[in-house]
Amino acid sequence: MIGLALAIGSAAPASAQSHPDDRHPRSQQSQRGTDSDRRQPRTEGRGRSSPYGEWKDGWGSRPPAPPKHFTRKSDWNRHVRACQQRYRSYSARTDNYRMPNGKARRCTL
Repeated sequence: MIGLALAIGSAAPASAQSHPDDRHPRSQQSQRGTDSDRRQPRTEGRGRSSPYGEWKDGWGSRPPAPPKHFTRKSDWNRHVRACQQRYRSYSARTDNYRMPNGKARRCTL
């Protein structure tokens, strides 16, 4: 009988105490990620490089190739993004934006 009490008594504290990770395994696992997530840099939201510079997927669809008048080809994507942010009417196809009076102007940013 004493042996049974010792066996039950020694098992109770181990099962009564839980490890902090055991309480919410699903939520903590999603916060920590896996080992492979920690080793590899995250590329989510980053763009792909091209001969026209970097374009991030979050900026929208990739612009067409630069028009013939644009000479800094490797800077095209940066130029397009800057013009899109400054002028709502900007068109990457023509590299123009519309003035309030309706006239088209070339973006020089």
